[in-house]
Amino acid sequence: MTFGAPVIRREMMVAAILAGLAASVAAQTPAPDASQDQRYQLQTFEVVLQAAVRHGGDIFARQQAQFIPDGVQLTARDPQARGFAPPLGGGLLFYVAVPQIRPIVNEILVGVPRQSPLRATSGAPMVRTAGAQGVAPPDPMTVSPVVDDGRCATRVKQPVELPNFNYDYAVAVCDSLLDAILDGSGPLPIKGADVLTVAAANGEPDSTPTLNSPTGYTMYLSIKGSDLLAYRQGKISKEDARKLVDLTQK
Repeated sequence: MTFGAPVIRREMMVAAILAGLAASVAAQTPAPDASQDQRYQLQTFEVVLQAAVRHGGDIFARQQAQFIPDGVQLTARDPQARGFAPPLGGGLLFYVAVPQIRPIVNEILVGVPRQSPLRATSGAPMVRTAGAQGVAPPDPMTVSPVVDDGRCATRVKQPVELPNFNYDYAVAVCDSLLDAILDGSGPLPIKGADVLTVAAANGEPDSTPTLNSPTGYTMYLSIKGSDLLAYRQGKISKEDARKLVDLTQK
């Protein structure tokens, strides 16, 4: 019996030392950083927005497939996106740099007369250009009235001094970004009182920050957190949610 006592004391001492080391390691391990989690969430949506711009470009390319030769790349650069969370709160802002159509594609398309997506569904006066020769807009008395389904095609002003393909590309990208806001923003920490804003602009170096337009504007798509949450919860339809996205060009 007397020989077991020192062994027990040594085991107790070892246990106490290990417990002290464990407590020391735990104290030195940093707690999870909320800012790192938020940065990850922003980066996740940045990837979604970049993919949305590419998807919009793909839609435009398919629309013009009969005119653009196989193997001709639509843009020379990749889209870029960067998210910001203002320190005072109130929402999230994402800047999206949209690449322009390559000059060779412009040259191919500039002389091709065709319908704009908006012309088929809208009575808004528009001028289609084929090279240097313009085509008069249709008689508004013979065209169906504008049906605002919330998509960019019925809400984005058209720069009539350019061929329509610039407008068509911008609309395709805008609609794709709008869908990304509604369907791809789930990872973002958006509260009901917040506002999510995506600002899309010309991403070419040494250019006016516009979305492929000479009018010098940036396209802002904004939605209230409460409206976004209502759509996620199935309380409103996607068409209604689109209409709740504020679209501004400045």
